[in-house]
Amino acid sequence: FKVLLYKYTDQQDVIVGVPVAGREYPGLEEQIGFFVNTVAIRTVLSGEESFSKLSGRMQEGLLEAYQYQDYPFDQLVDALKLDRDDTHAPLFDVMFSSFPAAGFPSADTAG
Repeated sequence: FKVLLYKYTDQQDVIVGVPVAGREYPGLEEQIGFFVNTVAIRTVLSGEESFSKLSGRMQEGLLEAYQYQDYPFDQLVDALKLDRDDTHAPLFDVMFSSFPAAGFPSADTAG
């Protein structure tokens, strides 16, 4: 997805927002409510490395970013002292969300 954004926009520094469920703690599994947070995933693309190498680097970056999924997105924006503007998001312009396809095992159940 980020390679496609890079090709269409010619921007090397791509930041995409990814929603996360926010139910990492066992005590929250049975709770009712909206616990979604957003993780900003940043990748610098040069167009010079192979797709395979880039894919591996992006996977590592995604796994690293998920370690901070409990950090509130609003606090991140405040800590970065980004200018707030109601016409667009302060850190990224694109969000990407994926859901497991029906009939395919999820990462949780894959053996």
